[in-house]
Amino acid sequence: MGDALCHRGDGERNNDRANRAAGADVRNQSHGVIEQAAGCRGHNRTAAKAATEDKDVTLKVVEATAREFNRTVQGKVGVKDDLKVDLGLKVREKPLPLKPLIPTKLQVVGNDNNSNEVSWNPNGNKSGTTYEVFA
Repeated sequence: MGDALCHRGDGERNNDRANRAAGADVRNQSHGVIEQAAGCRGHNRTAAKAATEDKDVTLKVVEATAREFNRTVQGKVGVKDDLKVDLGLKVREKPLPLKPLIPTKLQVVGNDNNSNEVSWNPNGNKSGTTYEVFA
């Protein structure tokens, strides 16, 4: 019985050779598939990089166009807030008018030429504050 396990017949040897040949074919085919996949991977990376660069360029153009559009619309006095909201733009809150503080040290000096010189301390009011003087 030991001899039967150690010695093979010619038919079994031929089957082993066929199996090894089939295994070699499978290895060769899989190696080809792996090489092809590696080549595709490199191509896919190159294509993905190019697509990303194209996307970035397009994004910069769209952002610049949107900014210019926003500046144009926001700069037009006649554009209503409702339209700005409909366009997806931010509506800036209108600042409430500030009531100026009463100036101190108000002096009026009349001149001979029918003009008056007015001077005052602004009392903390900002430069450009408009005052109304009634006489």
